[in-house]
Parts: sequence; structure tokens; C-alpha cells
Amino acid sequence: MVIKVFLCFFFLYQLNKCNVESCDAINSGLTETEKAELLDVHNKLRAKVANGQQDGQPSAANMKELVWDDALAAKAQEWTSECKPGHDTYEARKTSKYAVVGQNCYSYSSSGKGSDKKIEMSKPVQAWYNEVKDFDSNTVGSFIFKAKIAHYSQVVWAKTEAVGCGYVTFQNGEWTKTSVCCNYGPGGNFKQEPVYLVGSPASKCDSKSTKYAGLCSS
Repeated sequence: MVIKVFLCFFFLYQLNKCNVESCDAINSGLTETEKAELLDVHNKLRAKVANGQQDGQPSAANMKELVWDDALAAKAQEWTSECKPGHDTYEARKTSKYAVVGQNCYSYSSSGKGSDKKIEMSKPVQAWYNEVKDFDSNTVGSFIFKAKIAHYSQVVWAKTEAVGCGYVTFQNGEWTKTSVCCNYGPGGNFKQEPVYLVGSPASKCDSKSTKYAGLCSS
């Protein structure tokens, strides 16, 4: 079996588009348990950074706890259900609450006929976060956009307060492909803005999260 993994990134004015593929969906959509897992993984990784537990990265004073947003999720699901690689448009992912929406996408491919068994929901979020190895901590206070760290920076963007994701597995010729896209509101990755404020965990919060130590409540 041959396996390929692709990560896609989104910045406000940067769009990555690839060739359109046909869609023969095997499985799509997320259960409530899967939504909760995606949300929990995001918040645990944000708390890891906020509490200064990530090697080479400073602690965060204003990192918000993410909440699940059904409108963001609906937009993400609309896009993943089209079974196209890359990202949708900036306009397409707007919601009534969030005019600026960030997006991370993950694609996993394997050769052969696929099954409807889903991947672990922690897998794409961890893959995005793992870009931390290439993130320059000197740019925490003034973000410099680079494709190889843009997933990570969106995952830990302090002012982002909500996330919603979509999922699809589909057959494309000899390949079985899985796509997970998460939309973030408000989106991050703005050049020269802080990824987060460096300081004691949750020291710049109006109120603190009761579930994730080191995060602010949204």
C-alpha cells in the first residue's frame, strides 16, 4: 500500500488551489464524539503552548479556549464534501458571526479500495501542530508568514475563539482519500500581529478557562 499525506494552508489573501477531482464519497460528516475530540485536541495543544510546555516556545498570557461553532463546521463540511484538494475561497467560508475565517486542511491518501473506517480525529490537528519545530519563537510578537508554519500558527493563534470542522473519505480512481478541514473564527495569521502575548499563562484573561488550565475562557 502506498500512503500520501498532504497539508494545506490558508492565509487571508493567499489561496492554494489544485486540480479538481471527482467525488465518490464513502463517508462524510462528523459525529458529536468526533467533534468533541477535534475540539479537545485543539485546546490541549493550545494549553501546552500557553503553559510554556512546548520546548523552544514562550508561554502565552492571552490564549483563548476554543469552542465549537456549528456555522464554521457547516462551511467546512460543505467544502470537504466537494472532495476537492486545497481550500475554498475566503468569501465562501464567511459566517454571520465571523467575517474573517482561517482554514487548515489535511489530506491522507492510500492506494486501493477504501473502507468507511475513519482516521483518528487527533491525527490532522497534531500534524498541523507539529510544524512548531520550524516556528521561530522570535516571531511570536510579530507574525511572519511562512507556508511551513502556517498551520501551527493558526492552531495557536490566541485571538481565535471558535473552530468547526468537516470530514470526507472518498474514492478517486485507484486512491482512497480522506480530507479534514477546520475553519477558525476569527482567523489568524496576520502579518506583524502577535500570534499571542508572551507572559504568565492566562495572566491577560478577562476570565480563565475552567477546563483547560492556562487558557482564557472565550
